[in-house]
Amino acid sequence: MAAVNTVFEGRVLRVRKDGNTVYADVEMSRTLKGTVPRIVEVGTPASSAACGYPFRAGERVMVAAQFAQQQFTANMCTMMPLNSAR
Repeated sequence: MAAVNTVFEGRVLRVRKDGNTVYADVEMSRTLKGTVPRIVEVGTPASSAACGYPFRAGERVMVAAQFAQQQFTANMCTMMPLNSAR
């Protein structure tokens, strides 16, 4: 996971769309890489064609995200390998 600087496990609390971006609020339960606050807002493209990850409220996920410019961002390419067996 060299392409990301944070990896953590958590539960999706809320999902909202704003323009071309979906934001998921994730309650972190375990950190594997990097420093992550207890509640994390993760942005991803709204379209799967743009590699957006389909976050769903209530699901438990492993999040592989890049933290830059005060924002966590994730995409399908980094998330699917961690969550395909779930």
